[in-house]
Amino acid sequence: MDEFLDINVRSAGEVAARILILFALNQRLIVEDLAAQEEIDEEDDPDELHFDLGVFLDASGARSWLTPAEASWLERSPGELSETEMEELTDSATSFRPLLSASLPNDAEHVVDLGEANVRSLSQKLALPTDERAAELREIAEILLWRAEVEVELRESAPAARAELIAAINETAAEASKAGLISLTPRGDFDTGGKPLSELDKVELTVHLLEATARLKAMNWLCGFGSTWDDVPLDL
Repeated sequence: MDEFLDINVRSAGEVAARILILFALNQRLIVEDLAAQEEIDEEDDPDELHFDLGVFLDASGARSWLTPAEASWLERSPGELSETEMEELTDSATSFRPLLSASLPNDAEHVVDLGEANVRSLSQKLALPTDERAAELREIAEILLWRAEVEVELRESAPAARAELIAAINETAAEASKAGLISLTPRGDFDTGGKPLSELDKVELTVHLLEATARLKAMNWLCGFGSTWDDVPLDL
């Protein structure tokens, strides 16, 4: 555990509510995508799906845990969200997968039907990490985001600055790998599903950066930082 941080994993009820909210935000993204399409199947009517989403929030008990921004995103009709709001919604919804993976037993993720769950039932199925394990997950997320941010800086830097950045990447990669925090490619770079991070194209790197940011937010929140989801800090 990071000796300079006071880690306090959040309660099962709070984590369950946050997972269900993030699940709902991902469903809202689907609704918004359907609303933007010119032709859709009858069973994919965005207005009906939006209504069902409201029913889910009430039945699951998650509505009372929404932040003001989340309540606004979820309550307004399909097609009413601005481009900026869609970006904010996407940023938040992307934290769903890492928080779910950190909070459920390894074999439970595929058998939990979140669409039928409520805060109480889901909280009973969670297997929250210890403070020590949560701290480790947070450290991994921090390192992954750092590497992605340095890659952006590396690609935009002048040749004179590149050597120092590359040395920092190599040193951090070796230390993190030795500590068992990350996997490396044969060339010693961070592994992104069998592909070195340095070989990601611009779009892939943008997506990776979004996911790394969302992962760190989820882990920092899980560790107890931030009074609400909206004010979870990334820099600790």
